[in-house]
Amino acid sequence: MARTLKFPGYYGRNLDAFNDCIGDVEVPMEGGMGIVIRNIDATDLRDGQFVPVVLDILAATMRKNILFGRRMVTLLQSGNPRIVFPAVAAVPAMWNPKEWLNSQRGL
Repeated sequence: MARTLKFPGYYGRNLDAFNDCIGDVEVPMEGGMGIVIRNIDATDLRDGQFVPVVLDILAATMRKNILFGRRMVTLLQSGNPRIVFPAVAAVPAMWNPKEWLNSQRGL
């Protein structure tokens, strides 16, 4: 993500640095920005908190941008029909309507 979003060379490759650098990413007024994270289930979950913390940081960044009229959205893709995340920024990360039911995910 650091390479794609062109984080500066001093990026420290930790969650504090991610929080600082993602907040400096320029979101265009016209059209906004979308961040797509594919294969989120393959991400190193470490102690189980890595992905939820990253999602909290992205949610806070989205809220900050929307205050200034800049649209930013994060989309997650997973091949795991059983994946569940805790609430992100006090809002649960939800399945899209076409995959909401377990039967629609092959479960």
